[in-house]
Amino acid sequence: MSEPPRRLRDLDEMVTAPDGGFRSADDYYVRCSPGPKLAAICQPVTIVSSKDDPVVPIGPLLCSPRSASIELITTARGGHLGFLARRNGDPDFRWLDWRILDWLEESKTRSEADGQGRGVSVRHRLQLTDAVGQRQP
Repeated sequence: MSEPPRRLRDLDEMVTAPDGGFRSADDYYVRCSPGPKLAAICQPVTIVSSKDDPVVPIGPLLCSPRSASIELITTARGGHLGFLARRNGDPDFRWLDWRILDWLEESKTRSEADGQGRGVSVRHRLQLTDAVGQRQP
């Protein structure tokens, strides 16, 4: 009997790749990476990613060509879907959750008003950028 996986990569090598029909974890990562598809995206998209994510490394995202429809916001901290903040007047220390709700509401309102419905408001984008990260070109 083999040793149990100790890292996510080990699990991908032992279970995910073979069960999904991939030759190896590397084959799985290359073939399932969204990087090569980012340049073809036409729909407005905002991607929020953390530099300290232990599951999804930010390097390939930063190196992949992206269409002008993609807004990328990176944060120094956030882990993998954590995005927690110090108490600073936000409604909740899970800052990403309520900003997503605001983004959806504002997008719906703009879409109804002018047919655009594009992403995070300037006010929230600046708050998000100043508080936790930086926008990437």
